[in-house]
Amino acid sequence: MPEAAEVVARTARVCPATAAVLQSHYTAVAVIDSYGSPWVCGEIAAGRHLGSLALAEAEDGADVKDVEGARAQLLMPRAIAARSSGVVALRGRKHQVVAAGEADSYVWSSRPLVAPDGLSLWVVPAHAPDLFVPARPSGTGPHGSATSTVFADPVLVPADAMLGRDGGGLDIVLRTVLPWLRELRAAVGAETLRASAVSIGGARRPADSLAPS
Repeated sequence: MPEAAEVVARTARVCPATAAVLQSHYTAVAVIDSYGSPWVCGEIAAGRHLGSLALAEAEDGADVKDVEGARAQLLMPRAIAARSSGVVALRGRKHQVVAAGEADSYVWSSRPLVAPDGLSLWVVPAHAPDLFVPARPSGTGPHGSATSTVFADPVLVPADAMLGRDGGGLDIVLRTVLPWLRELRAAVGAETLRASAVSIGGARRPADSLAPS
């Protein structure tokens, strides 16, 4: 996590959009690394797979910025999942998805299949049929980050695309997703403040350049 935070912070100096993509990718990878398939993990390690998060269901960007906000929004997600044999149909709408239409997969949240509470997490391939991304991004992320809404109407995934156990996704969000997002966002915030301080400290007032030496 410290190395990822440093990379995101250094990237944010020159391109906030790329830094936003890295934040979402690194956080998604932290989940996939623990619960995903060996093949996907191998593709990520080889640099051939970009992941992203599809968790937020509020249009105003009140996604997973703090624990209480995540609890309120993710304890009973509106997105649904229904299983038929070895296939699961995911239906829902996710907002503020970074790299929408550009990522190779999304960590997607839904209501549990059969568990009485909590939520379930899935790896949804970006090329899955009926996964729709608007031609014009509708999100509020940095320009160039392809932040937008993603629709599943529905998307069919194999049952083994589930990350963790049915209903156990909330614990993953609270123990993995939120700590990673907090750490990476804090690194970007600290870098932004540092850059601003350097800029202000190095600036010269117009009158200074006219003063006698």
